[in-house]
Amino acid sequence: MAFRKAIFDSNLKKIDEYNKWAEANGLDSRQGITNFTDLEYTEFIQKYAGYKPSNIAHSSFKKADQVFTPKATIPASWGTKNDI
Repeated sequence: MAFRKAIFDSNLKKIDEYNKWAEANGLDSRQGITNFTDLEYTEFIQKYAGYKPSNIAHSSFKKADQVFTPKATIPASWGTKNDI
């Protein structure tokens, strides 16, 4: 628990320093506490950054020709003569 608290305190100090710098330089952006504030940078990158493809076959995914099949045909003259 003390380890996480030390990381949190270190990150909070960085947040405060950034916010003071941003305000002094007329920037509108601010940083704040999030669910990730108690993580080290490398921990965050390892857990949350980057795409990790799944090996699970998704049976709910459909091929493009299975998603939409028109039920009616559109007349060739549609929209060509100010019909609207």
